[in-house]
Order: sequence, then structure tokens, then C-alpha cells
Amino acid sequence: MIIKIVSTPNIPGVEIISDVQKAYKIQPERRYVLKFTNGETTLKAFKELFLLEREVLFYVVNFEFFFYKMSMFKHCRFEFVTYPDSVEDKRIEKYKEIEKGMTGVWSSRGVDLSFTPDVFSSINSSLLNPELYLSEVNLSGVIYRMLDKKLEYKSLKKLAKEAMKDRMDGEDDFDEEFDRHLKSLVFVGVVKMRDGSFYKWSY
Repeated sequence: MIIKIVSTPNIPGVEIISDVQKAYKIQPERRYVLKFTNGETTLKAFKELFLLEREVLFYVVNFEFFFYKMSMFKHCRFEFVTYPDSVEDKRIEKYKEIEKGMTGVWSSRGVDLSFTPDVFSSINSSLLNPELYLSEVNLSGVIYRMLDKKLEYKSLKKLAKEAMKDRMDGEDDFDEEFDRHLKSLVFVGVVKMRDGSFYKWSY
């Protein structure tokens, strides 16, 4: 099953179910986007849609908590999808006018990236260049950088261990952390696994 994580909850023709609601009713012929904050309501709605084999759209506020709560469905495929926002936002048009005035050229790329960023591009950039996000290099970034070519588990682990030898406390600590970071990268979808080898998701 494919679970889509969408860029906006405001999709034309789609009804929102959020965690602030206490009651909801799933109608099989309708489309829904589940606005996830703590999962109190949206996970119940998700399970209903899952059993009905209906399309599942999630708008996620807290990704870390979302993936934790969805761990029992890790066999599903998660896709990030950008949808146009059906709610007109006059601020966007205003910022586009400002950008045009500053550059003298009509280009909305900067504004578009600010309001509707490419999620996978952002993840890719943050893993490859953590300093741009005021973050330190971590094991996820080290693993990701090494996957320009396909690597088997043992080879990848050996290379990562060598790269992190001055940052980890001990071998047991590294083994546990390596598996945790690799699983997270695979679960989010930026790293794929096939025939025993790991590689970057290309986009």
C-alpha cells in the first residue's frame, strides 16, 4: 500500500480529518487528507481507510513522531507528493512582487521554494551539507554520502565505522546506532534496498 505525505492539507475536493476533531465519519466514496499532529484521531481514520483499501493522504506536522507512531506500518510505501494549495494566499503573490522588484526579473522560484519546498531535495541537501542547516555531521549523513554507488550492508557498515571512529564511544554503541540510522533512512525513503544492497533514492 502507498501512503502519500502531502505538501498541503488544502487539496481541492478532499475533506480534512484532523486530530483536534473528536468525531468523524468515513464515507468510502470520498477522499480524505489526515492532518496529523498527535495521531489521536487521524490514526483511527487511517486504520479505517487502510482496511477499506482506500487512498491515504497524510499532512504531517511532526515527522519524527509520525514515523514513530506509524512504525507498525513500515512495510507500506511512503511517498512525498506536492499538491497546489486550494486556499488562496495573498502573501505569496505579494512576496513574488517584492522578489520581482528586487531582481528586476520575473521569477518566483525563491518564493515557491519558501512556501512549497521540495521535501526530498531538502532532506538530500541537509544530509549532504548539514553545516548549511547549522547542524553537525551525524551518522545518517555519513551513511548517505557513501551511497553514490550500491553497497552491501557489511561494506557500508565498515566504511561508516571508519568515518565515525573518533565520534562513537565503542563498538557496541556504533553497531546499535548504525542500524538505527540506516533503518531511519530506508523508512523515510531516501535510501533504498534491493538484492541485499543499499543505494540513494534518485529523484
